[in-house]
Amino acid sequence: MSIERTSTAAAPAYGATTALYAATLAGSALLIFWVQPFFARALLPHAGGAAAVWLVALVFFQAALLAGYAYAHLLRLYLPLKGQAALHLLLLGIGAVWFLPPGLGEGFALDPAAPATGLIAALVVHLGLPFALLSATAPLLQHWFADSNHPQADNPYWLYAASNAGSLAALAAYPFLIEPALTLGAQGRLWTALYAAVFIGTGAAAIAAMRGAPAAPHAGVAAPRGTLRERLGWLVYAAMPTALLAAVTTHITTDIAAFPLLWVLPLGLYLATYIAAFAGWPVPLARLGLAAGPALALLVVSMWFSKTGFGWLLAANLAAFTTLAFVCHATLYARRPAPARLTEFYLMLALGGVCGTSAAVFLPPLIFSGPLEYPLLLAAACLLLPGRATAVLTSRAGAVKLARALGLLLAGIFIVAALPDPYGLSPVGLALLFAAIFATVATVFAAMSKFPALLALLLLGAWFAGPDSGDAGKTGSKVWGGRSFFGSYSVMADHTNRGFHFMSGTTAHGFERQDVTRERPEPATYYHARGPLGRMMTGIGARFGSIGVLGLGIGNMACHARPGQDWTFYEIDPLVAELARDRRFFHSLETCAPDARIVTGDGRLKVAAEPAARFDLLVMDAFSSNAVPVHLLTREAFDIYGRALAEGGVILVNVSNRHLDLAPVVARTAAEAGFLALEQNFNPEPARENEVLAYSSRWVALARDAGTLADVAATGPWVEVRGRARAPLWTDDHASLFGALY
Repeated sequence: MSIERTSTAAAPAYGATTALYAATLAGSALLIFWVQPFFARALLPHAGGAAAVWLVALVFFQAALLAGYAYAHLLRLYLPLKGQAALHLLLLGIGAVWFLPPGLGEGFALDPAAPATGLIAALVVHLGLPFALLSATAPLLQHWFADSNHPQADNPYWLYAASNAGSLAALAAYPFLIEPALTLGAQGRLWTALYAAVFIGTGAAAIAAMRGAPAAPHAGVAAPRGTLRERLGWLVYAAMPTALLAAVTTHITTDIAAFPLLWVLPLGLYLATYIAAFAGWPVPLARLGLAAGPALALLVVSMWFSKTGFGWLLAANLAAFTTLAFVCHATLYARRPAPARLTEFYLMLALGGVCGTSAAVFLPPLIFSGPLEYPLLLAAACLLLPGRATAVLTSRAGAVKLARALGLLLAGIFIVAALPDPYGLSPVGLALLFAAIFATVATVFAAMSKFPALLALLLLGAWFAGPDSGDAGKTGSKVWGGRSFFGSYSVMADHTNRGFHFMSGTTAHGFERQDVTRERPEPATYYHARGPLGRMMTGIGARFGSIGVLGLGIGNMACHARPGQDWTFYEIDPLVAELARDRRFFHSLETCAPDARIVTGDGRLKVAAEPAARFDLLVMDAFSSNAVPVHLLTREAFDIYGRALAEGGVILVNVSNRHLDLAPVVARTAAEAGFLALEQNFNPEPARENEVLAYSSRWVALARDAGTLADVAATGPWVEVRGRARAPLWTDDHASLFGALY
């Protein structure tokens, strides 16, 4: 259907209407994607700082989006335009009165026994209605626009690109402008003010729609019926990018920290692909994506095996994700229905988003003991690429091309997997190297683009045939694996060193040698007798009667225990606490500190519940893979530790990290709570004969008085913390990644 254009004198009015709709949609989307990192950031201190907090929140946001789209679809089906506008504005007003400004309120607590359920319940109670109503604004206003006499009414889908532009603006602004400059309270107040502006804009758009409605609106025309196959296609191509979004976010945040910056990068790229696809970008770009997507997926696998630096890994992962997501979104745009079925189309997209995110977040821990969903989803995305395998395989020329492509592909895998550490190259040489590798692999995959199933199998084969990543590649063979809300764990048998390594994600978090000739296990890895903790315990450990440790691991630190000492370990993950007592692998707790108390729950919250002056020594050793729980290192956290510390007590913080320079952050933040600080970098000498493993580590020692810190300094090469004045101050309201990166 087409609507006849009016005279050019009316063009300014149409321009104003277009601007009104675009601005309102962009504003509502900005609020939606601002409040996502805002609320997840507010939840972190109550959920142990786990990276999974963002993924669970993402499931809620997708579900609330689905609820909003379903609500918009029902309004279109059962109410006239005036009724739609009246009900929507009424509910927006109720949402403002009862739910805003957004926040958790005083006294909020999370049940550690069911963290995912508690997080979703908190989001529903504190944010559900306004978020769902703002989500409904996009399809609802596009429907109003499609039913108007505007010259562009027959193609309202471009407004979806305008909406996503607002989303992208919010995600770009949050880590760089909003989060560094505003506390959570200030963000909530500003968000409420902008909500009021969107409310006004929605009312104005409704008035414009009613004034500009034609005599025979589109809503009066029966929408053509779709097929089940068509709807399933929408569902699948909408689910795949969101599942990849969850998987790649988990992949890149496991080894750093649950910071908004690392959350919003993949989500921002996801939205950028939506904008590009629904703005009708040229077909050649989609064709390029068909060839480059699988090539980038293989490059991710190869770089991971070659121990490439995090910056290159991050770039490759995000490039592969962005390319594959764009192909899916471009396919959705190509299959879009007529405007009369617009709300149904968006409803199926939202349902696909919920299915994809939920499957990537909730199913893997129930099915896999390790993070296997990422390579499986990369392979599944390759299966969605169009192919004509049957026609090619039945021809001799096709078989020859296949053989050549297989040979080149296998050669590329071995070449990339055998690469040395790229940090030995100059930046220009490194860039040229990876450009050449990518061009070669892309050419191979372009030649094989007619074989999506084969591409998927080869990708999975490359992933599972390659060595383990991170520290896992040097620790032996896997003998146990487990997974929970808080992380993915494994036990690796090391036959060379005659023992077992405990792995959290890609990082080794403990080793115990299985030596029956010794009465008790030796402290190893970060807790080695020659390390900072070991030398301090040897030198002044006798003065510590009561010791608290945040982070249990395998309990190997307990092998520094002396008779009469009272040890308490705080461990957020019951699975880790169970593994530490598993006598098939580890015996440190039962042998070295059989009376040690193990408290399950978030260490910060549990220490806050302890009596004042409870500990003489408090050790911070809580990590998820290589990621640091930020809420354990804020100004408010050190106030809690200071209250629990006895006079003359010491706090020892393990700040070992591959990507963050945490020593200055800890020193600056702890100084605000009245602590003095020293740091020590431990680089072990070559192992002596029959000596247990020692790992490099970095520690910060804190004390309130100079005398106590001087006693600590006498136990080893402790030095003043460098860069403390320039380090960021972390608080529960504000903890920025900038200033902490190496």
